[in-house]
Amino acid sequence: MKTAKLYEATRRAAWAATIVLAVALIGTAGPAHAATERRETLAGSATGGTTRTPTPVAPGEVQLMRGFDLRYLNGDHHIDTIQVLPETDGDLAITFDDRNGDDPMQYLVSLTKVQLAGVISPPTLSRTCSGGTCTFPLQAPPNSNYVFFLRGFRLSFLPGNVGFPFPGNCNIFVGCDHHLSIVGIELDASGNNIAVTYKDRNGDDDYSVAIAYSYVPRSLVQRFVIVNGTVDDAGTDHNDLRGGNSGAVAIRGFRIGYVPVFTGGFPPTTLPDNHILRFRYQLTSTGVDVAFHDNNPGTNWSYKLHFARFR
Repeated sequence: MKTAKLYEATRRAAWAATIVLAVALIGTAGPAHAATERRETLAGSATGGTTRTPTPVAPGEVQLMRGFDLRYLNGDHHIDTIQVLPETDGDLAITFDDRNGDDPMQYLVSLTKVQLAGVISPPTLSRTCSGGTCTFPLQAPPNSNYVFFLRGFRLSFLPGNVGFPFPGNCNIFVGCDHHLSIVGIELDASGNNIAVTYKDRNGDDDYSVAIAYSYVPRSLVQRFVIVNGTVDDAGTDHNDLRGGNSGAVAIRGFRIGYVPVFTGGFPPTTLPDNHILRFRYQLTSTGVDVAFHDNNPGTNWSYKLHFARFR
């Protein structure tokens, strides 16, 4: 096993941003990947969201995620639904909207279609969560020699008891939308459950979650990668990986959100939340591009991305 040392770099001097990067590389030594891969990018603009039809997978292929980039085009907003989810008919649902769903948005979704023998793709898992983080079991693979990969997701706040008078981000018919503090979809320590976070500062609002995933035989995975970063006063980050990031790679999970700040009172810290303008995770040939910000990036945030390279 190989573990990369923590390292620090100062980037974007014009922004005076201090970036702390930590990359953990775990895998087996060996030659470069041999997996046959086809990449596809779906890009465009829509109002609230859209449905796209990727090229069909060939026999023996599985469609996985290399990344996504979602942004409002007319300023930052509250958020209701974030979605990049494959549907049963092969279409891909893409959504980035507040409760009205009337704002123009731009999207870019990167897919990889990889020839991998023995892949298992259970039905999409759907649950309702009572705010904050919830953890629920996945459909178990036949044995422990399989690796989880994320194929898509949907996170959506549920209509609540608005009351009267209701705040400006609420509608008596469709409920409320929210600021955003933390978003995450990660395996827990056992590897058998998925931990999902979709919250504003309070973390007490119900939401629905849908997760599409696949299990890939462990023998087909060359290397597991975890990329960590903390960003100060900037909305984007590029995290370079030593040795590059070429070949067939796909996302396994992620977490991103604002860092608690010291208040000097009680409680001593608070978790910020903000409108959202852009949300991005993209595997590139040299590393990982990340974005998480509103109109005025200035709140510290951190991220973690799990992905893997195939043999």
